[in-house]
Amino acid sequence: MAERFFRGTALAGDLHLIDLNDWAAWDAEQIKYRDETEASWLTRVGGNEHRMIRTPAELDAALQESVTARVFHLYIREDLLEQARQRREEMQRKRKPYTL
Repeated sequence: MAERFFRGTALAGDLHLIDLNDWAAWDAEQIKYRDETEASWLTRVGGNEHRMIRTPAELDAALQESVTARVFHLYIREDLLEQARQRREEMQRKRKPYTL
């Protein structure tokens, strides 16, 4: 069975999921998936700024590398959804939105 991938962006060490607003509540049903063929093609034509992420170590490496002001478009394997949720929550804790 082909793997599925969801989209995110690594920016300044944080993970931003394309299908969720950074400050919205977590809702996994909002995540849209791409099949492996499409994600692989998008990664190839996107150059070095696009990466397929298949392991937690690859996710960590992309986030760490993005600290140096590079932005990466990520296609993250479906079974890493829980790790993505955790990293998103870490980002939300670090950067609480301004409230009146």
